[in-house]
Amino acid sequence: MQTRSVGRQFPILAAIVVSSLSPWQAKTSKPIELRVPLHQCVSPCEMNVTVLIPTHPDNRSASVVWSYNDSAELPVGANNDQVEFTVPIGKFDKGDHTVYAVLVRERNGQQETFQDSQHLSVR
Repeated sequence: MQTRSVGRQFPILAAIVVSSLSPWQAKTSKPIELRVPLHQCVSPCEMNVTVLIPTHPDNRSASVVWSYNDSAELPVGANNDQVEFTVPIGKFDKGDHTVYAVLVRERNGQQETFQDSQHLSVR
């Protein structure tokens, strides 16, 4: 009977290990999530950030903003299947900066705005 018990536990353990290594880790429960690989860098600091936006019928537009003059629009919409976006950002001057990811949804004619942000310190 112990052999059967171990046999039953192994597939469950294997499923847990495999699921922790799967690409589903990139999912988020937030309407929008910004992931920055570094929070400190040297000027001129350039990097790729990742933005996660789950598919949702109310999604209308999204963007990443990293300075007064620099931003990138993300191709989201009600029928978009892409949930992970890579955005090159950079050329930061020395100092502290904030990168924003913003999502606009429309429900019953009313707009809802969601955001996530990350801080960077540039030396």
